[in-house]
Amino acid sequence: MSRKIKISVICILLVTGLLFLVSLYSINKFTPYINEMPLLITKKIEKNHSFYVPITSINQYLSNAVIASQDKRFYQNSGIDTRGTFRALYYTIFKGQRQGASTITEQLAKNVFFQDHDSLRSDIETKTMALLITKKYSKDKILEMYFNDIYYGNGAYGLAAASKSFFKTSPQLLTLGQSAFLAALINAPSYYATHHSEATNRAAIILNQMKQNNFITQNQLQTGLQELTAP
Repeated sequence: MSRKIKISVICILLVTGLLFLVSLYSINKFTPYINEMPLLITKKIEKNHSFYVPITSINQYLSNAVIASQDKRFYQNSGIDTRGTFRALYYTIFKGQRQGASTITEQLAKNVFFQDHDSLRSDIETKTMALLITKKYSKDKILEMYFNDIYYGNGAYGLAAASKSFFKTSPQLLTLGQSAFLAALINAPSYYATHHSEATNRAAIILNQMKQNNFITQNQLQTGLQELTAP
C-alpha cells in the first residue's frame, strides 16, 4: 500500500470517527422515532391521497427488481455497504464529490429522517440510522416501508399511488415489465416519469440485472421486455 493511500485511509477513518461522535446527539434525538416509522410513512402518504401497502400485497417481481438494481446484497448486509461507504467518504473528502445513500436501508433512513439535510455529517447520521433500523426491523419490513415511502413521479407518493397512476392496477397485480418500470423511476422520479422512453430503457437494464442475479429466467426476461414495448 502506497504512502498516499495509507494517509487517505487514516484521514477517512479519523473524519468518520469524529463525525460519528458528533452525530450521536442527533441520533439520540431521532432514535425514539424509529419505532414510529410505519406510522410516519403512513401519515406522509395519506397527506398525498395514497395508502400504506403491506409487504404481503407487494408483487415479488417488484421486490426483486428493486433489489437487483438498488442493493443486490440487501438480505445479507447490515443496512450499509461498507466498501461503498469508504468510497463515498474518499470522494467527498478528497475530491469534493458527494455521493448519495447506497443501500435500500440508507435510502429509507435518508428519506424519512434526513431528506432536508445535505452534508457529510448527515451522510454519517444516515448510515448510523440505517444500522439501527436494520437492528429494529426485519428485512421484509424495511422493504415494505421503502416502497411506501418512495416518490415515483407524476405526483405519486407511495406504491399504491404509483401502481394506480402509471398502470391503473394494484401493487399485487403488477406484471414483470410494469414492476421493472416502477423500479426504474426510483433514482430520478421527476425526470423518468416525464421521459417514458428513457424510463423504458432503464427498465430494460433492470430486467437484465434481474436475470443476471437469477431472479428471473431467460424466458421471463423476454416476456418482461415485450411488456415494456406493449402499447
